[in-house]
Amino acid sequence: MIKLYFLSFLFLWCCVNLYSNSVDNITSKPVRFYTPSEYKSDAQVWSISKGEYDDVYFATNEGIVLYDGVRWEKYVTPSECIMRSVFYDEENKVAYSGGVNEFGYWKYDEYGNLQYTVLYENSPSAPTQEFWKIAKVPGSRLVYFESPLSLLVYDMVTGKITPLADDGMRFHFLFIVGEKVYVQQNNYLYRLDGYEKQMITDQLENFYLVYMSLASDGRLRLFSSEKGTLLLDERGKIEKHISYETNMRITSMSCLGEDYLVGTGNTGFYRIDENGTVLSKVGEQMGLKNTVLSVGVNNKGDIWLGLNGGIMMIEESVKEESLLLDPKESIGYVYCAVDREEQLYVGTNKGLFCMNKEDKQTRFVLVPESKGQVWDLYHIGDEVVVAHNKGLFSVFNGTFREIKHSGVYTLVPVPSRPGYYISGNYVGLSLYEMKDGKLTFRNNISGYDDLVQNCVFDKDGNLWITHSRRGYMRLRFDNNYTSIVESEIYTVPTTLSKRAFMVKVGNDLIFMNNEGGVYKYNELNNTLQSDEYYATLLSTINRDILRIQAFDDRFWQINEDGVCLLQKNYNKVMVNAGLFARMKDQFIPKGFRKVIQLQDSIYAIGLENGLGIMNITALNGQSSMKKPHIRKAEIVGELENRLLSLEEGNLSIPAHINMVRLWLTALNRERQVEYRIVERGDKWENSSGGYIQLSYLRSGDFTLEIRSTNGYGIHSETSQVMLHIASPWYATTYAYIFYSLLLVVIVFLISLVSH
Repeated sequence: MIKLYFLSFLFLWCCVNLYSNSVDNITSKPVRFYTPSEYKSDAQVWSISKGEYDDVYFATNEGIVLYDGVRWEKYVTPSECIMRSVFYDEENKVAYSGGVNEFGYWKYDEYGNLQYTVLYENSPSAPTQEFWKIAKVPGSRLVYFESPLSLLVYDMVTGKITPLADDGMRFHFLFIVGEKVYVQQNNYLYRLDGYEKQMITDQLENFYLVYMSLASDGRLRLFSSEKGTLLLDERGKIEKHISYETNMRITSMSCLGEDYLVGTGNTGFYRIDENGTVLSKVGEQMGLKNTVLSVGVNNKGDIWLGLNGGIMMIEESVKEESLLLDPKESIGYVYCAVDREEQLYVGTNKGLFCMNKEDKQTRFVLVPESKGQVWDLYHIGDEVVVAHNKGLFSVFNGTFREIKHSGVYTLVPVPSRPGYYISGNYVGLSLYEMKDGKLTFRNNISGYDDLVQNCVFDKDGNLWITHSRRGYMRLRFDNNYTSIVESEIYTVPTTLSKRAFMVKVGNDLIFMNNEGGVYKYNELNNTLQSDEYYATLLSTINRDILRIQAFDDRFWQINEDGVCLLQKNYNKVMVNAGLFARMKDQFIPKGFRKVIQLQDSIYAIGLENGLGIMNITALNGQSSMKKPHIRKAEIVGELENRLLSLEEGNLSIPAHINMVRLWLTALNRERQVEYRIVERGDKWENSSGGYIQLSYLRSGDFTLEIRSTNGYGIHSETSQVMLHIASPWYATTYAYIFYSLLLVVIVFLISLVSH
């Protein structure tokens, strides 16, 4: 299994140009780091190319490494060639590779393994050649392989390899720009038309290219290692020279949309615009300690970095999720947060921390006098109100003010009295009111002297409390909110669960447990009764709950593995499951996990030393799940496994096979799939390991159906595979013919004997 590392949740991808009105601009994308022991090859990764489906190819000193979106595989040539470059040809579905003194191509065989065909081997007596670049224009039959000493052209149709005239000058770099191929030799830049070179410019003295692209107006843009970028006019003259904003030595580049992805040998990884302005950076202080040798982008839009000591992947394709983390990893467990116009406050088990969103260097600073456990935060008036283990406090202009000295868990507004609030404390309830724009303590409320962590007002002004031992309690106050005049305990049917939840949706107060029960208060008979409407609405997510919350028409469920969002849209219910799942190893203790609303469509969950951020507007535009694809099929045996042929997309399985394992790719992020054999009348079975296993196989022809799922009723289109399971030798047609002939002979012999 692949181990996923977040590099202590790297605080990378932070925007340099921060905007105070959006927390989105101070977040980072989830990161995965793969060590050489995980991808089973050398630490240095020289080249990256995207393949089919989720495939990504890497060139290392030990060969070619393939990642199919689930698993890593290493492939080595017969000569054990050191690889320098790899390029996937989408049209012909082959991966070309170039290395030391040879190049060739890789193609899947019928068993799902890559097979190598060598195209060129350098003469042992000739100078060493290292093929660092490969280029092929879509629709062309020619593939270019470049080394500093030569440029060789391979004709795919004839198989002929022709050296391009080099004029005695060394080749530097080879590029594809649009649908044209360019090469640099000394001060000259040429465009290649078949086997001919056409000079574009002769003005590249001491300007060695690492990348080329087309500017937005169609002009050629040239990137050097250290000397900035050049814009060429239509005559090949230098029209503009743009210096890099920062001192960097570029080793590799790629592009993503209109931005450029820059790997360097001295200062990490950058994302820049076409003017050279740095949009974001990750460097050594943020965990990237290796030279970036190569940069690539897969079919989903994720960014891959080939390092001098491993492989890093930035999940750029995950548009809805991001991270906001403390670079020093010192703020502790984050329980709550409040987003102000210029500041973001987070409450942790170590105190209250503030981050100025306009700072160039994002950092969390402890608010003076706030050390301790912060349970919740509220934006009331001009203040941030802090529910703290030492009492209730407020923050205004950096000043930490005590409102009441006694541990407070929660604070809720009193519906019938604007400006009044009731707090749930360690030992009961208290009343507060706004005076002169500040929240002030008014009185303790007598009649209840137990801990209150969760309380909600109903439409009639009753306060409901969830109690770990008693279930639900309803409290009614006197007119002055000085004492409780009525209290009553309510329970709901339960067998194993003791967890009680309640959420308020509009004027409705809903009561639940984590066994699937959904209830509402019935005033006529003074009981909690099952509610069919909300039970149906929540049926897809109401299971194994650690917490459930409601914000307007959005329900959030937190479970062991992640977060599920249910949004009601007229008569439809949209379910997004597995949210924050990649961050689950950094979740805070489960008894205190909750979803935090920062802005209207931006939510967060507390992590160790930071926040997971979710922009739900990005969820609405997500593409549907892809159909799974079978990567390999193998017979699972007692001593060894054996691969099956995947020719024509069907599977022929020998007789007497007890188990077949199908390795899948093109999966969703949870890698959850469902499968069934139609003719057996099977129910859909689940698998989340990146594969499925078929067992109890009997002879015959069957249809296997596979689909991706999020586990909450949302599925991809179904892939179908025809299975032919052979009959044992004694049940074949020939065996039956033999049995028939044998029977005839026996009858004949018996008839002879009887006469």
